[in-house]
Amino acid sequence: MNGSRGNFISGLIIGIIIAAVAFFALTNTDLSQDKAAIVDTGDGDVIDDVPDDDIIVGPVDMKVTNDDHIRGNADAPITIVEYSDFQCPFCSRFHDTMKQAMAQNDNVRWVYRHFPLSFHDQAQKSAEASECAADQGKFWEYADLLYESQADLQNEPYSDLATKVGLDISAFEDCLDSGKHSSKVTAQFQQGVQDGVKGTPGGFINGVEIGGAVPLETIQAMIDAL
Repeated sequence: MNGSRGNFISGLIIGIIIAAVAFFALTNTDLSQDKAAIVDTGDGDVIDDVPDDDIIVGPVDMKVTNDDHIRGNADAPITIVEYSDFQCPFCSRFHDTMKQAMAQNDNVRWVYRHFPLSFHDQAQKSAEASECAADQGKFWEYADLLYESQADLQNEPYSDLATKVGLDISAFEDCLDSGKHSSKVTAQFQQGVQDGVKGTPGGFINGVEIGGAVPLETIQAMIDAL
């Protein structure tokens, strides 16, 4: 009788150990598969083809150059760098948030960089179009219109938008058709990957990741903290 009871208890203990090991293994597998969701807060479009080893934790050293598009005081002590995609709905929402943040803070400069996602078929071309507008000194005006016209990007309204901001249409279309700025857009995407961007919008405030399309209150709190 005692032997049967001992065997039962031993079997029960072994069963508990096996179940615990199996649960731990399954839990770790799920976390590994969901790494993109852990890195991204859910407030943006996520890409899943960046190796986990490329994820950067902590402040990123982001050098602002003359090739960057800067909105606000170029010498401001607080820098918000945004890697973005004109066809991303979360980016459109964050763009409006950033315009509000800039309107109420004169100690911030907003740096816009391209991060066109492969599953947005107009992301690359719209980014190149904005660079063609930049050639004529109208990057931010054109960028604002691209987001306002996001639902119509499938119809490629690039020349119409160029007209609205007063660009030389012939020069704009020659620029866009030539693919003049394709390499710049691609280079910024690659730099974003190196900086640890996993999705759009990929924002950093003084090198610290913001965490997706956060609301104005969150951005303001970060600004105030600095």
